[in-house]
Amino acid sequence: MGTGVNAILLLTLPWPSILQVVRPIAACFLILDIVLFVTFCGIIATRYTMHPEIIGLTLGHATHSLFLGTIPMGLITILGAIGLVCTRAYNLSLEWALTASYGWWFAWVMSGAVGLLVPWMQFTSHSNRPETVTAALLLPVVPTITIAATGATLGNLLVDKYPEYVFHMWIASYIACGIGTSLALMILALYLQRLAFHHLPATDVIVTVFLPLGPTGQSGVALCNLGRLAVSLRPYLLSRPGLETLASAVHGVYALGIIGALCMMGLGLWYWAVAILAFGSRMGGGEVKPEFNMGWWGFTFPLASLTLCVLALGTELHLMFLKILGTIMVGIVIALWVN
Repeated sequence: MGTGVNAILLLTLPWPSILQVVRPIAACFLILDIVLFVTFCGIIATRYTMHPEIIGLTLGHATHSLFLGTIPMGLITILGAIGLVCTRAYNLSLEWALTASYGWWFAWVMSGAVGLLVPWMQFTSHSNRPETVTAALLLPVVPTITIAATGATLGNLLVDKYPEYVFHMWIASYIACGIGTSLALMILALYLQRLAFHHLPATDVIVTVFLPLGPTGQSGVALCNLGRLAVSLRPYLLSRPGLETLASAVHGVYALGIIGALCMMGLGLWYWAVAILAFGSRMGGGEVKPEFNMGWWGFTFPLASLTLCVLALGTELHLMFLKILGTIMVGIVIALWVN
């Protein structure tokens, strides 16, 4: 997911003049992401097939179970990138986005299952203490937010030709966004309490301080793009008996989406500042070495999520400051990935 999101970032840049330059790079990121995803899914499937007892051990582990959320997250990122690269950037058949939307429904179910099953295991089986809480608790619920953002992306590509189908995607996306955003905000409150009473996480998990950028950024993207999709659905809503009232409210939905996205962006920027201070203090104290390690991959997707929110708002509000800030953040994300 940290690889595929680079394709989405490049194609979300608010500078149409560079599309011809960035789209082959975005396509390369997408292909690499698909190869990595298929490879690791194959490894995981082989492991669990040969040793089925590991499934129960994974679900019962307080930390390992959290990373099950990265599986649907990786799939969702690929589906969104397929729509943007194939249908929008290269003007290929709309069938690419439509096919991706079929996979989107499967990813929706997978995200919902992980978002329910893993927290349930936390409630019933895991041993958690306030001083050991980290932002990694967000991992199982963030896919339900990302599925909403991706649903809006694919919906905006399909709405002109398949308005009724997109209407159902729009409803499902809001449901997923409600589940994920509500749970994420409650977990963030729990995480903030942990920081206040037990201070920063241990050095070996200090990179988790960047994880709050994921749900805040993805929520902002979802609210912003779902609001825009609501406006595009207005002609269809007017044609449906009984939905005229909803049709008349779509501009209000759009405005509320922008306001909600601004609030989530603000929260994300605050957590980003806290994360930089936390990571910088540990690095300054010599506890974190500047050399790259696998944990640094935790920087890419959360920061990319916040970047997408900034870019979406910059485009919708026609604010040059946000467009420039988002472009700089894209450069930071890709630099971290390359490093």
